[in-house]
Amino acid sequence: MDINDYCPEDPRGTTINDCPVAYVISGAGSLRPPANAEYSYVQSDYVYTGSATITGNSLFFTIEQETIALGGVGTAFISSIGFFDITTGVGQATITNCTGFIEICRPINTNIGTPAATDTYNSGPLTNEETNQVITSLDGVNSFSWFQGGEIDATGSGGFATSSSTIIATQPTGRDADGDGISDELDLCPNTPQVLQ
Repeated sequence: MDINDYCPEDPRGTTINDCPVAYVISGAGSLRPPANAEYSYVQSDYVYTGSATITGNSLFFTIEQETIALGGVGTAFISSIGFFDITTGVGQATITNCTGFIEICRPINTNIGTPAATDTYNSGPLTNEETNQVITSLDGVNSFSWFQGGEIDATGSGGFATSSSTIIATQPTGRDADGDGISDELDLCPNTPQVLQ
């Protein structure tokens, strides 16, 4: 059985009986320092990957943020889990891991496993990626996005840095090589028929 099969009782992986709908997460963003920043690693680009499910009116996500410090200084991978209400955008997120470039991970890792690793999460309005319109319901929507941004305390680097990202959630509609009803994008065993998993 695939652990990404969110409908293990349904052989086709559909949304029968309120089974969560699976999405693939992607996205990009940046962190830009104040003009007087002392350290180049405060200026970074982000790449997002992960997955999300919808249960009721809540979106639950697992996201990995690849943080690439500009100038070739280093790269860190920051993992988080969280949720938010689809209508209000309000929820919470918890950073669970940071690996890679120590200057980025050191302040993050000191908080992991403590209440400081969890914070309020606000997705803001959701946007239909196909129509570019703000939405409050995901009915009939295959791909949507939200903005994530704000000011990050870069104390020691000259003040506050500006973070700006767009996260995109897309329902996989691609190939299903083994015919088990789970798109290859989410299938951990994409070439193994369901009867053998």
